[in-house]
Amino acid sequence: MRILVLTKCIFREEALERNLRLLGHEVFSSETMVEGPGAFGLVPFFHVIILSDTLFQKEQISIAKAVEPLTIPMLKVSTSRISSSMDLIQGIIPQDCDVEKLRTIIESVVKKQVSVVHETPFFQVSNSKKINDEVKFSKLEKRLLECLHQARGESISSEEICRILWQGELSHSRKSHISFLVNSIRKKLAKLTPQQYKIETDWGNGYSLKKIEGVDYEIDASDRLIYLIK
Repeated sequence: MRILVLTKCIFREEALERNLRLLGHEVFSSETMVEGPGAFGLVPFFHVIILSDTLFQKEQISIAKAVEPLTIPMLKVSTSRISSSMDLIQGIIPQDCDVEKLRTIIESVVKKQVSVVHETPFFQVSNSKKINDEVKFSKLEKRLLECLHQARGESISSEEICRILWQGELSHSRKSHISFLVNSIRKKLAKLTPQQYKIETDWGNGYSLKKIEGVDYEIDASDRLIYLIK
């Protein structure tokens, strides 16, 4: 499960991140996404959102309201169980929460979540259509494409991509690996008929996935599932 921690201090969340990874979750902590709805391009990529106690209550409520239409379960770290934003928050994580308690809290909010749209793979195609047999995407390529797709045309920096793919900081070798993945995906997208998407390099900003103008594409009613092949 992919979990997003929104915080004002990433180092403050080290213990929480460690416990979440012990439970087998992929964790991404972000300070930049706290800046406002304009920075929420990657949010639909995650299954659960955790609001840090480093955020003011006003900020928590603002974020919760902005994310509410996405129907992603949201938790907050707090010493108090009473909050004016509780109608938008599905659960509380105590500051001294141990691993087993954390497991119970997360499982509880996920079970309450009726929508399964976030589990729908980016590469799902309609029953009557098939992706060409010769075009195969690796696990990392799929994850990178999902990440770019969820950003809805906005640029994603190499640093953010690195944290999503490997849960670590950007290094020269990882930067080269990202470049290799991007080039490989570009070649594979070019083999699809019709080619509906292309990856653009936004120098100094990162990468973005763009629709090719004039090519029809299909999306489901929730606008979160995209078909690469018609």
